[in-house]
Amino acid sequence: MRVQEGVRKTITEFDLKATDADTEEESITFTIVQAPRHGTMERTNNGQHYRQTESFTMD
Repeated sequence: MRVQEGVRKTITEFDLKATDADTEEESITFTIVQAPRHGTMERTNNGQHYRQTESFTMD
């Protein structure tokens, strides 16, 4: 994913999605194995910003 400098991008289910027949969707965790070269990944919820993250779920 490329994002223009100074612009925020939200990762949606259209960008990234995983399913597992034995696991509920909200229990699937994505782990960031290589940090972005420029910038950071932040966890947000309803416009509230949280600290930089190393993993996240789709809920």
